[in-house]
Amino acid sequence: MMKMRKSIKIRVMCLVMAGTMLAGSLVFAAVNGSPYETLKNAIFDALFYDNVTIAGHMTLTVNGEVEHIDRTHIVIGETGRLEHFFDRDGQPTGRFSYNSDNIRITSNIFTDVDDAQWYSAWVSDSTFTNSHMGLMPFWERGSAAFRFMELFIDLVVGDLRNNMTMSTNGGIRSVTGTITHSQLPQLVLIGLDVIIEGSQGSNDPLQTITLNRLHGNADIDADGNLLHLSGRADITIVHASGDVNVYEFEFKMNFTDIGTSNPQSPIPGAEELLARFVGGPWLYFTRNADGSINTDSITTRWPGR
Repeated sequence: MMKMRKSIKIRVMCLVMAGTMLAGSLVFAAVNGSPYETLKNAIFDALFYDNVTIAGHMTLTVNGEVEHIDRTHIVIGETGRLEHFFDRDGQPTGRFSYNSDNIRITSNIFTDVDDAQWYSAWVSDSTFTNSHMGLMPFWERGSAAFRFMELFIDLVVGDLRNNMTMSTNGGIRSVTGTITHSQLPQLVLIGLDVIIEGSQGSNDPLQTITLNRLHGNADIDADGNLLHLSGRADITIVHASGDVNVYEFEFKMNFTDIGTSNPQSPIPGAEELLARFVGGPWLYFTRNADGSINTDSITTRWPGR
């Protein structure tokens, strides 16, 4: 029973996070000259950055206790990306995922009995291409599909655009906005009802989902580039059993080196060393003390066997 309740709790948290991101996107992606249009255009443009470095984190707190933390540091270039991974406390683990030009490298896939860290790599015979932060791989900025999405968001948000304010300091425009449950668009409210209905088959179905407060902030430079985006939502969920849980979701994202970012391989000399394996199988290897590939360790056999 405890295991089932735990799985339900995790599912609810995922739904809450998804719902919060939806509500936040609808409110803060929908707002042109006006705060709404300034922010909307900046966010949409950011989805198509070819070169950018993104650092941020997301935190989910349940009843005052941190339940989940996800930290991000990604360097995106026109032909690929480099992503670093962090532990629960926000400390770098040394793990990374590198995908650029024609090489893919994944770190720390296996630790052997001698505590040696193994890495994997694959070399393609064609260059990988970047998909604008990976968020819009199938749409173009001026496509009919993208325009439909933009108009749909405008329709849903409606008068909420009037809840936003904008100030300027040193050429940076700061856009902020706050809403409560009573101000949510009808479509979002119906979406919450769908979540509640979908929980009725569980042991402890949801009774109500209430958005206590959603606050967002964004900084945009004089060229319209999105520099910072953050949001915080407080949501109360009441179960049929009477259990009450308060979820707090917070995210922050900073965008730097816009137009100039270029991911570099974190393993010295990897491109040159692996070039002879183009089109071959996945490779596995360890690293020397200086971080370079231990050539004697290169194998096509999974090191865990």
